[in-house]
Amino acid sequence: MGLEFYGLENINENVVNACTEFLKKQGVSEGKVVVEVVGKKGDNYIARVRRFVVQNDHEAKPFRMIVKIAPSDGKTRKMIQIVTLFKNESLIYNELLPKYKQFEQSAAVPEECKLRLPVCYGIHLEAPHECIALEDLNESGFYIANRLKSLTEDEVKLIISDLAKFHALGFVFRVRENGAFEKLKSGLQNTWSYYETAEEFKAYMKFLETQVESVLDENDFKERLKGILPSFATLAVDMHESDLYSESTIIIQGDCWTNNLLFKREGATPVEAVMLDYQLSRISSPAVDLHYLIFNCTDSETRNGRYSEWLDYYYDNFTKYIAFYDLKASDVYSRYNFNVDLQKYAKYSLALTLMLASMLVRESEEALDFKEEGIDATEMNVEKQFENLGVSNMKEATFRRFKERVRGVVKDFISYGYI
Repeated sequence: MGLEFYGLENINENVVNACTEFLKKQGVSEGKVVVEVVGKKGDNYIARVRRFVVQNDHEAKPFRMIVKIAPSDGKTRKMIQIVTLFKNESLIYNELLPKYKQFEQSAAVPEECKLRLPVCYGIHLEAPHECIALEDLNESGFYIANRLKSLTEDEVKLIISDLAKFHALGFVFRVRENGAFEKLKSGLQNTWSYYETAEEFKAYMKFLETQVESVLDENDFKERLKGILPSFATLAVDMHESDLYSESTIIIQGDCWTNNLLFKREGATPVEAVMLDYQLSRISSPAVDLHYLIFNCTDSETRNGRYSEWLDYYYDNFTKYIAFYDLKASDVYSRYNFNVDLQKYAKYSLALTLMLASMLVRESEEALDFKEEGIDATEMNVEKQFENLGVSNMKEATFRRFKERVRGVVKDFISYGYI
C-alpha cells in the first residue's frame, strides 16, 4: 500500500520524499498521511510548520510528527539566512543534544533532574528544500502559552531551570571535551555577520528607532536609547568576535521566546517544559539567553520584584546541576562573571528585545511574515514598504501592547542599571 499523502499544498516533492524516509525510520511505511497546518501567521518567522498524521489499519493510534519546512523563495532565503539557520539546528540535534544526553547518563543524573529534549526524527538539508522532523509534543500533553501575554511566574521558572541545565551541560562539554566543543563552536554560524551589511536590515532598524521613540514621552528614555537600534548588527558582530575567545561562553539556546517553549500541566500548575528551535544557537554568554527569555516573554508587572529572584534562581539551579558532573559553578562560571555578563550584554539584549517587540505584539492578521513577504530596502519607496509596520497602522489593542512593552522594557533596563 505504501504511504498516501493528503494536504500537500505548497509542499515540494523533495520535502515529501524526505518525510517519507523520516517516517520509515520510525517504522511507519504505510497508511494515510494527512498534512495539517500548525499555527497561524506570526507564530513562526523562519519556517512553515506542518503536522503529519499517519493512520493505518494496523495501529489503533495515529503516528504524528511535526515538520519545519524552509521557504524556497531565493530572496526570502537570503534575507532570513535559511541555509545557515537550518545547518545550525542540524548541528544541535545531530551532535550537541545527543552529547548532552550522554553526559547525563554517564553522570547518573536522576530522571527527574534531566533536561527534557525533543526527539528529532530526521533532518534534510538539500537546498532549497530543507526540513526538520520532530516529535509532536502535543501528544504528551504539552501546550504553547499565549504569545500576546506574559508567561506566568511558574512558566518562567521552569524555563530558567531548563536554561540552567542547558548551560551547565555547555560548560561540561567545554571542560570535558574541549576539542569537540571547539569544532562544534566553529561550525555554528553567526547570522548577524550578514545583517551588518544588509541594506534592508539597516533601513528597518532606523525605521524602528523612530517607532520606539514615538511611544516614549520621557526625553531621558529617548536619550539613553540613541543609536542603540541602528548600531545593533555591528554590536552583535563585535560581541560575537569577543565571544569566540571568551572562557565564559558556551553554546546558547538563542531563541527563548514564547512560541519556542512548551509546557505541561498537572491540574492548573505547569510542571514541565521543553525548549524547541535551535536555529539561532551559537557561542555566547548564558546571560544572553536569560535576557532574551525574561524581556521577550514577560511584562514589566510580572518582572516587578521578581527579576533579582529569577537571577538567583537561575544561578542556584546552575550550581546544583553542574555539581552532578563533579564541577563547581564558581570554577567554570562564577556568580561574579554572570553578573558582569548581565551588564556587558545589556545594550545588545535591549536592542534585540525592542526589535522583536514590534513583531511579537501583533495579532495574526497584522503579523509580518518574513518567510513569505520580506522587505526590500533597495527600492525607492522603502518608506511605503515600512508603512504597514508603523504604530500608526497598528490596531488599538496592538498599539497598547507595543507601547506597554517598549516602555516597560526601557524603564526596567534603566532601573536595573543596564543603560
